[in-house]
Amino acid sequence: MQKITISDLPTPKTKDPRLVCNWLLNSLGLINRDEQGDKMTDIFMFLAGRSQVKGGENAQKTAKIEEIQAHINIPRSTCYKYMGRLIDSGLVKKIAANEYGLSEGEITRIIQNIRKDTDKVLEKLHARAEQLDKEMSFV
Repeated sequence: MQKITISDLPTPKTKDPRLVCNWLLNSLGLINRDEQGDKMTDIFMFLAGRSQVKGGENAQKTAKIEEIQAHINIPRSTCYKYMGRLIDSGLVKKIAANEYGLSEGEITRIIQNIRKDTDKVLEKLHARAEQLDKEMSFV
């Protein structure tokens, strides 16, 4: 089960990938102004950049925790903390021991899957709400 909270935040007017990525993670409830959102954004951007690497099967589309830690310049424990949150959200998956990548390879496919999952949940809620309305004689 994915753990996200969707918020309708104003879309940034910039095309700066970092700010847009930060907005995306913020819109999914993964970061806020009180947390170290910059580091989570950096991790997600690093993995997203890896997923865009061209070169067929030999292209490195994943990263080991040591690579992420070194690139972002954060302690290993902090890196694992943020990776855990990204994994719980469904944005990132563990590929192998100590190796991670985007869960769907591309950010747009991740959002499409979130949409499908959200639609399924809302359909269940709607069906149950209709049943509840009838049981409580509201309809």
